[in-house]
Amino acid sequence: MAVGDLEGLPIDDYRAWKRAHTRADAFPGGESLDDAALRYVRAFRALAGRPEQAVLVVCHEIPVRYAVNAAGGSDNLDAPIHDIPNATPYLFDAAALERAAGRIDELTFRAAGARR
Repeated sequence: MAVGDLEGLPIDDYRAWKRAHTRADAFPGGESLDDAALRYVRAFRALAGRPEQAVLVVCHEIPVRYAVNAAGGSDNLDAPIHDIPNATPYLFDAAALERAAGRIDELTFRAAGARR
């Protein structure tokens, strides 16, 4: 996630900024959580469409958290699962990645509509 001016600052600065803003607000000099989520949607769909039988993806925890929660049908990308342990494998088939992408798309679109 592109946190812009918060890059390299203590994690507490990031958390304080995040608590004071919505998912649609871009980090100063960076992207919003919704922008990042939609970027993950594009990646999940690209992965789901690959011809290989298996693909290993190594990434930070936020895309994994969003995928796990969205594929499970949650209304909150940060819950019910919030803490994603380091170096823990998660297995997604193409259908689960597509479910995750669709739900993230739906949640970010619904949030955008609520802000209009």
